[in-house]
Amino acid sequence: MEDAHFPVKWPQLRSRITCHQLVPGRSATVGGAEVRILPLIHPDSAFGYRIDHGGRSLCYLTDTEVSKIPHQEAAPYVEFVEGADVVIVDAMYGFLDYHDHINFGHSTIFNFIDFFREANIGELVIFHHDPMASDAAVSRLCDDARRYTELVAPGARWKISAAFEGQEWRLAGEDGRV
Repeated sequence: MEDAHFPVKWPQLRSRITCHQLVPGRSATVGGAEVRILPLIHPDSAFGYRIDHGGRSLCYLTDTEVSKIPHQEAAPYVEFVEGADVVIVDAMYGFLDYHDHINFGHSTIFNFIDFFREANIGELVIFHHDPMASDAAVSRLCDDARRYTELVAPGARWKISAAFEGQEWRLAGEDGRV
């Protein structure tokens, strides 16, 4: 939450903010949820988050460039997301576009499909869209990702989608509460 990543200065915020220092490999309880982090591959350092609450879970893995060395990076990501209901991943670029953006800190959805082909997850969500991409381009990327999934992971039980503004997931817990 410094200048390069957060445009607002702390004194300008009127909210009461409590920061929790999270440690990779250890879970912490925040607001009644279990939260874990995973170090990601990004030029400025970044972390992925897994939030478990009420028997449901969401993983957020954006600002990571797994495309550089995908086979070496798969295991920690797969372990981190196993059993998650929703997994939101950095998929800023299509396969060919990525090669013009190496070392930018972003990935393609196709690497995550390769990683998670046998993972037990509910939904794989394409996120961190290229700001210059049109809605049609994002839709094409999602269609391509679905076709790729059919080819390389025909047994995958998860669905794939592209995130959109205002999207919500209502994940009922084991007790039926949302």
